[in-house]
Amino acid sequence: MNYKEAFVINDIHYNKLKEDEKNTNSNFDLNNFDYYEPKLIEDFYLKHFLRKFLFDIDILNLEQFIYYQYDYCKNPNDFISIIKYKVDPIAQDIIDNAGFALGHEGYYKEIRLEDDFAETEGVIKNYQYEVPFFYYTAGIRKNKAELLKRVEILKTFIEKLDSLVEGLLPAPLEWVAGSAQLGFIISMLVQNGYIKPPIGQKNNGKNKGKIGVNHSQLARDVLAAFKIPGQGSENSLKLYLNPTNYKNTEISKKLISNGFFLPKYDQLD
Repeated sequence: MNYKEAFVINDIHYNKLKEDEKNTNSNFDLNNFDYYEPKLIEDFYLKHFLRKFLFDIDILNLEQFIYYQYDYCKNPNDFISIIKYKVDPIAQDIIDNAGFALGHEGYYKEIRLEDDFAETEGVIKNYQYEVPFFYYTAGIRKNKAELLKRVEILKTFIEKLDSLVEGLLPAPLEWVAGSAQLGFIISMLVQNGYIKPPIGQKNNGKNKGKIGVNHSQLARDVLAAFKIPGQGSENSLKLYLNPTNYKNTEISKKLISNGFFLPKYDQLD
């Protein structure tokens, strides 16, 4: 499992981020410790996400954090699988066993590194990102009710996505064509000023930090409004909603060659 593809990680290495005050890091990004590769323990970013989810993110911002990670990660399908089958059960185990961890006296023949990392037996770890430390943290904070509420927020997020995919939420409008045509038409309505789309901050590539359309949220909104034949997934629909994606370009050529035209809203009489 490539956890780096499943989570949103800052482009800038953490040691550089600390050195240069001009560098910025979203509170919802995971810190980038890739400079410890290839020895960094394989599931480090899973545990990094767990720590932010359980302890570091204010519970009032937790739902926004989860959606941010889902919307802007490179592999949303892996993200969903990880939170279902890794984050959820591990978090519950931490809550059930809070306070049972013994004191940490160091790793076997460890070599100390920056920011509390250590190399042991050819692997680089950080005890503050280990499950026993999470047991300890949950125990001393004595906030079981809040931790349970955090897991409840995560489960609600999973249920919403599952409901959209499985068509369990009743959509008021029935679309008789495919998701490709609907996605393209909605994208044109957005581009030409007929619809105000959900907005988010870009987190990838040259557009990082810029404000633009949140195509993941837009896909969820469309799936909530339309019953689509086959009920395509959110991830496939958002490809057709994004005018810069080749899927959108392909269907655009077909529809425009067949006479599709939509004037800009501000140019109407």
